[in-house]
Amino acid sequence: MDHKLTSRGLVTAACLVLAGCVTASDLAGSIGSGARRSYLDHAGRDGPVLAVAVNLPASLSAEATGQLVARAAGDAITETTTRFTNDPGLARNRDYRLVVVFDPPRGTAPSTLCEGAPVGVTQGRPEMLVGAIFCARGQALAGARASGPRPRSPNDPALSKLVRAAIGELFPTPIGGPKGASERALDGIQLSPGIRLTRSPLEGIF
Repeated sequence: MDHKLTSRGLVTAACLVLAGCVTASDLAGSIGSGARRSYLDHAGRDGPVLAVAVNLPASLSAEATGQLVARAAGDAITETTTRFTNDPGLARNRDYRLVVVFDPPRGTAPSTLCEGAPVGVTQGRPEMLVGAIFCARGQALAGARASGPRPRSPNDPALSKLVRAAIGELFPTPIGGPKGASERALDGIQLSPGIRLTRSPLEGIF
């Protein structure tokens, strides 16, 4: 038996038996992490970035969850001065927003979340799935997902842990300092108020 496969299986098994174990991963097709940071800094240059929570479980209120998402974004994203708000009236740059979706139905495309389309009926999962999408004018620039044990109540720390994990995966801490203009140019998106998108849409689906 392959040693690597055995080790991976043991890690997975350990994760399943440990309370509070959360796993997170990027969605295919996301722009590079350095470019994400550049766009995030641009989006938050003049004021808070809008953070939206969608497809909430019945036990969660929209206002409380929106505030939780905005706080989680501020906690999870390090080395940035960008702030977040769940109040559309306080968001300064309406071209960008962070969308956090709870338990999206299988096959949900990130672009539909950025466009504000209805999410649809959630299919049951043993764990909770949380997706985080960084949007620009209705197009998904990058996305990540996190899954873990279902929170037992709206005040369960597991809820904010899941949200922070998804957002932290979406905007990981830079390694070796900020990326330069060369990486941003590779993504084919112009950093200016008039956004020019030339790359393919985000391919990943939940």
